[in-house]
Amino acid sequence: MRMDQRARAGDDTVGHGAPWTESILDALGDESSRSILVIAIGRGRTVEEMRAETKIPLSTCYKKVALLVRMRLMVPERYLITHSGRKYAVYRTCLQAVTVRFNSGDVEVEVEPNAEFVEKLLSEAKREGPTRDGDVFPWLSPGRKPDQTAGGKRRRD
Repeated sequence: MRMDQRARAGDDTVGHGAPWTESILDALGDESSRSILVIAIGRGRTVEEMRAETKIPLSTCYKKVALLVRMRLMVPERYLITHSGRKYAVYRTCLQAVTVRFNSGDVEVEVEPNAEFVEKLLSEAKREGPTRDGDVFPWLSPGRKPDQTAGGKRRRD
């Protein structure tokens, strides 16, 4: 993949036609996005909980979470409704680990899915209708199980 083939945050193709390695590298390169991804690996968090734990301003937290959801690196795990009727999404990170390697002019990205959570999401998606795992999570290679590592490359110029 060439450096100039970058996925833009506002572009609807993020997670679809755009190379997923760019989405992951962009998220890892941003301190706020990285912090949000890390705290929501083990259990889901609301945006307000993320703000409290990371000290990121609330509006920035909402923007980063929305971007990470478009990139399919984070998804709503469930929704909570308070006694007053307010609805909150609880978000969870889809990745467990990411490894980046520089190899002969290429940048290689290996992704270890948050296996238990991703398996649950794929089961739910398949119950709703026929789908391929790559349609739900572009970084999950076709035929690969959520408990296996996926890989991708980007050519450095």
